[in-house]
Amino acid sequence: MIQLAALALSLTLTPSHGSLHPIDLPIPPISPLVTEAPPDLDAASWALYSVDREAELLAVNGDLQRAMASVTKVMTAILVVENAQPSEVVTISERAARTPVGYTGQPHVNQGERWTVEELLAFLMVQSGNDGAVALAEHVGGSLETFVTLMNQRAAALGMRATSFANPNGLDAAQHFSSARDLIKMGRAAIDYDRILRVTSIKAITFRPTAGRELTVTNTNRLLGVFPGVFGLKTGDTVAANRVLLAYQEFGSRKMLSVVMGTADHYGATADLLTYGMTTLGPRDHLLAPALGTALEPLLPDWMIPRLEAIGALPSGLDSVSAPGSTPGEIRAIAAFRDLLPPLLGGDS
Repeated sequence: MIQLAALALSLTLTPSHGSLHPIDLPIPPISPLVTEAPPDLDAASWALYSVDREAELLAVNGDLQRAMASVTKVMTAILVVENAQPSEVVTISERAARTPVGYTGQPHVNQGERWTVEELLAFLMVQSGNDGAVALAEHVGGSLETFVTLMNQRAAALGMRATSFANPNGLDAAQHFSSARDLIKMGRAAIDYDRILRVTSIKAITFRPTAGRELTVTNTNRLLGVFPGVFGLKTGDTVAANRVLLAYQEFGSRKMLSVVMGTADHYGATADLLTYGMTTLGPRDHLLAPALGTALEPLLPDWMIPRLEAIGALPSGLDSVSAPGSTPGEIRAIAAFRDLLPPLLGGDS
């Protein structure tokens, strides 16, 4: 506790002026420094990951294997952008054309139609075309079976140890499953590709695969344009999986990946999880970080430890601050910080 108090007091010192003195603060209790607990979601498993910190912030049943539904298509998209150029032409096969759609009235591709890879990639990720996934798989792998082998090889390379792919679209199958932690790893690989982020952020798009035929589709992710900073990535919904959502968010300088699996409300659960994520890695976490590895650590809730391990205590660079004595208007800055400190620590005086 003394270390925390000393850290808070040291922030009010200026190295260049001996006339300024630390304010006389009582040693703060640890409980007001602890931010709100993470949400208790109505889901089978979930995870939250800070991309800018490259750190897991939260995982509940993170290694539980479950059906992943159409979130599968993120892996399909990764293999497509790694192995096919946007302008390559794909002719829709009979096998692709007869693949079941995901919901009644969903637009579909027709046998013999010619689509570019990039058109099918958008069709795949915007409106979750199961048939488009098969067409892309056949184009990239030469056959559906070979492409599934490539999916599993790529998963192994990403360290997705709890994952098995049986198809490129996420239709329920005995050997088709993943975990929340593995889906985060897959999402982390996907966001490195601008082509994937571009199509997953599309709200609506119109395709004209043949003369006289027009398909306008809307994104299955209803958080786009509604929840701040959400760019994608993919929704899923099957009988075995219930509802699943792998989301990517950029909010200011913060980048987050979240996943919820086995829930009836993937949008609400994701919104709660990302809202919690936006409250992490802030000043309170910085102040508590020195408690790690000390006798104070057992006083912290288990769910807070990953956050503190991710942030550290005011590192140089990201989230760093200048010493008060080195900034213009130092006296005003210190006075303002003195006013800010009590509410920051959870009190009112």
